[in-house]
Amino acid sequence: MKSPTWKIILAVVVTAIVVGVGIYGSYFWPNFREVTSGLVKYENSEYGFSLAFPINWGKIKETITDDQIWKSIRLTANNDNERYIEIHVVLAKDKDNWIVNDFPHSLLGYNSTYRFYYVGSADNAGRLGMEDQRFFDIQKEVKEISLTFSLLPVPETASNIFTYSDDVAGISFDYQESLDTEFVRTESWPPKITVASKPFICDEANAGVGRFGKIEKRVIGDNTYCVSEGSDGAAGTTYTSYNYSFLKYSRIVIFDFTLSYPACDNFDEPMRSNCKDERASFDVDSIVEQMAKSVSVTK
Repeated sequence: MKSPTWKIILAVVVTAIVVGVGIYGSYFWPNFREVTSGLVKYENSEYGFSLAFPINWGKIKETITDDQIWKSIRLTANNDNERYIEIHVVLAKDKDNWIVNDFPHSLLGYNSTYRFYYVGSADNAGRLGMEDQRFFDIQKEVKEISLTFSLLPVPETASNIFTYSDDVAGISFDYQESLDTEFVRTESWPPKITVASKPFICDEANAGVGRFGKIEKRVIGDNTYCVSEGSDGAAGTTYTSYNYSFLKYSRIVIFDFTLSYPACDNFDEPMRSNCKDERASFDVDSIVEQMAKSVSVTK
């Protein structure tokens, strides 16, 4: 009778492989969408970002862990465990946490929900134990992968639309919970709304008086607005307060809110260009016009 030893060994090996995959993650080749110019694109729909990997990394292994206050997504080359890029996904509300700011990772980008950082397997190339040229090669590859980082577009869905309602004042309006922008951020949001029974007057001569340095009458869509803007800067960010007043149901309706804009030149490429492009295309007037259309005044 033949010895069953080989069967036992095979069973142990298979079990080890299965358990290993369960512990260390899974290959996500199906998440790769296209092959162009020697790059394979990976998309993470759960957190909304993509990266492109060189084909020589082979099938990529994904490991997800909870580290302190962020989610770590380590993407490792199939053919070399020393080749990896690790993405740290931080909730936007935790962006000022000292752990996030003190940790030696680099910012990739952000939206209204998350901030994305990365570290690489060869960040310390050249230091003791990592003097070999291959570590410099890996460092270069990881840097090139980081430059392909891109946020996935967030589709407009009803889940992003909320209704503000003040039953006592008899006022309600719909607004976007988030602006779906990477760099422009809401600071005082949703807008404060007030309703007054008074004539519509836009005194542009008062520009520079008080907190508003700019006052102008502006036609947006079906409404004529008196738009007041005032800005202050701090730590590389400009905070702009907006006041939009318009007529609705023979009343003056006023939206008051604040947005922040980072100094795009403080970023490295490609974030610098992405920031400038977003700032050039960002249209706060259209956002206000959509809210104005939804305003209801019942008293």
